[in-house]
Amino acid sequence: MPKEEQMTKSELPGVPAGGLRRVGQIRGTNDLIFHAGQDGMAVALELLSTHTPGAPVVDDHHEFIGFISEVDVLRALEAGKDLSKLIAEDIMVRDRIAVTAETTIEAAVKIME
Repeated sequence: MPKEEQMTKSELPGVPAGGLRRVGQIRGTNDLIFHAGQDGMAVALELLSTHTPGAPVVDDHHEFIGFISEVDVLRALEAGKDLSKLIAEDIMVRDRIAVTAETTIEAAVKIME
């Protein structure tokens, strides 16, 4: 059995004693943020080149206004749209549900289902 399979959840690197209980305990590894007016092709290329499945979109005041995922980019392409003629705001989805650092892992999973 590989060493990783033998470890308990609390022994895995980065997992606090007692396991993960709240969203805020998960350390993000991605700082990617898109701006509403950012070129659509640049958004797609950045998602691909950073191997990032999605990122938030912010306005000029750095307020969250939406989210762009790889699927959103693919939907735009499937609809026959030219990414170089779109901006992030054209591609993003506005109705994403957000959680806070205090949201339990269990609650976050239920929200995502």
